[in-house]
Amino acid sequence: MGRRAHERARFVTLHWPELVASMVMGLLGTLAARAFARRFGIVNQPNPLVPQHVKATPYLGGVGVLAGIFGGVAMAVVNAGQWPPLYLLVPAVLFCALGVWDDLAPMNARGKLFAQFSAAAVAIALGLRMSVTGVDFVDAILAAVWIVACVNAFNLTDVCDGLVAGISAVCFLGVMVFWPGHALVATIAFGACVGFLPFNAPRASIFLGDAGSHLLGFLAAALSISLPVRGSALPPVLLLLLFVPFAEMVFVTCVRLRKGLPWYMGSPDHFALRLQGAGWSRWKVDLCAWFVAACAACAAFAYVSGDWILRIGILIAFSAFSFVTVRYLLRHEVVRRG
Repeated sequence: MGRRAHERARFVTLHWPELVASMVMGLLGTLAARAFARRFGIVNQPNPLVPQHVKATPYLGGVGVLAGIFGGVAMAVVNAGQWPPLYLLVPAVLFCALGVWDDLAPMNARGKLFAQFSAAAVAIALGLRMSVTGVDFVDAILAAVWIVACVNAFNLTDVCDGLVAGISAVCFLGVMVFWPGHALVATIAFGACVGFLPFNAPRASIFLGDAGSHLLGFLAAALSISLPVRGSALPPVLLLLLFVPFAEMVFVTCVRLRKGLPWYMGSPDHFALRLQGAGWSRWKVDLCAWFVAACAACAAFAYVSGDWILRIGILIAFSAFSFVTVRYLLRHEVVRRG
């Protein structure tokens, strides 16, 4: 058995308990969060920007995902005596708490960005590193910018039942399969997403809320910059691994600016809403986005392991796909309800 195959077999043997624990606790935590939100009226009212959102829906789903992560961490400690790095655990809780705060008492854009950068700074202070330039101070700033960008990209993408939780699960699964040395946290995060998805998939009975998009965005950002990729290869790998959320952020921002709207102002220009406007079902949107995310995760690994010809081919392929997709999306405006 080759070294890589041996590492994957070892991963499957060692991390099944953590996977099951995170799935079960994610499921139970989501049930509890949904019941709590309903009991105390913590619900997201119908949004005229989102056509399928026609009834009040609980939105503490991120707390359920966090419960799944805690369950997986507890199993890792009991089963293998392993603690995931503090630079992942502590900021994950901070970002989730920040999201809950924003769900309950929405912050303005400036205050929200300040809080996000503060939580990112905690992660960096605890040891999270990004290796692009080789200059610690510059790489620390780039890491903070990447974390905040990821969190906001995930938050922006979260406009369709099951979309972000599924994309996150695909991202974490990619790390589990292709980078076994970083599999513990990825396994736990994947299991928490899988435990949450039955309640969030169309028709959702609970939303992720900002708590969930902040939590998953941070974990995806932190795991991606922790991968053993260095120098000029890192930026393309990061963008491929999280292709769908970043493509969404770039598309929505450009469309809003083109319309003369502030980039931060809500509008029904998200790719998921435009696809639904074109007649796609929520399930079709989700499955397509998850498939693209899976292809992009495979491409990220191929980019690292391939030669320069393969790398250029990957970049050309995704650029062409993006061009065709944008042309299609621009043909389908969404009419604001109400």
